[in-house]
Amino acid sequence: MSHFDKKNMYKILESIKNHDLYSMIGFGSRVQYKDEDKLKYIVQDIYKEVGGFEGTNPVFIYNGDPSNDGSIGVAYAHLSLIMKKNGGFLIMSQIEDTKEWPIDENMYIQGPILYVPSSKDCPEQCKYGGVDYYGSPVANTKSIVLINNLRIQRSENPIKKIFVVCDKLNETDIEPSVSVIAYFERVIFKNLRIPVIHKFTEAKNKDLLHSVQNEIYTIIHEIAMRAISSKCIKF
Repeated sequence: MSHFDKKNMYKILESIKNHDLYSMIGFGSRVQYKDEDKLKYIVQDIYKEVGGFEGTNPVFIYNGDPSNDGSIGVAYAHLSLIMKKNGGFLIMSQIEDTKEWPIDENMYIQGPILYVPSSKDCPEQCKYGGVDYYGSPVANTKSIVLINNLRIQRSENPIKKIFVVCDKLNETDIEPSVSVIAYFERVIFKNLRIPVIHKFTEAKNKDLLHSVQNEIYTIIHEIAMRAISSKCIKF
């Protein structure tokens, strides 16, 4: 619980206790999405899939991504427009380093912002979320995991689905490619047995997306090396 401001966390938990909980992850500001019109249709499909047009008032966890840089925040901006008309809202987690930043006015956020610490021992790409060098969730990703756990402790439903807005670099890919943070989040959520649903649209910067996959492999290797080193020290 120390990850959050206790008072704000209980306000959030109370505000969402009668709502199903979801999240969307995908590309960051480096990779971006190529076709915003297609992204709008994907968001409409997601909202329909969670029963939003039927009055379920779904809640999505939003991690403060901006809506003007072609990242997953664009999808959240479209989702917010639909929610304002049909029901539902966002809750927001963001790292303390960004407290002076303005809140994106396009996002339909309810309740206090959950400002959380960033990790001091994580890859540079994971400052806002993902994992540390020991494979544990950090920053905004840790927020999602802890909110899920707190819901379960309160005998409430866990996160119902995670939607991954992504692209396949090769037809033979077993799983589509995403950003560094989304990659590790997808692994974490699958381990928590939260259903992960892929929604496909083309990346704007495919060359960068290739480079990002190499960054992911480098981080995985570093985590593995640290785990081996830790075991050696114990003996």
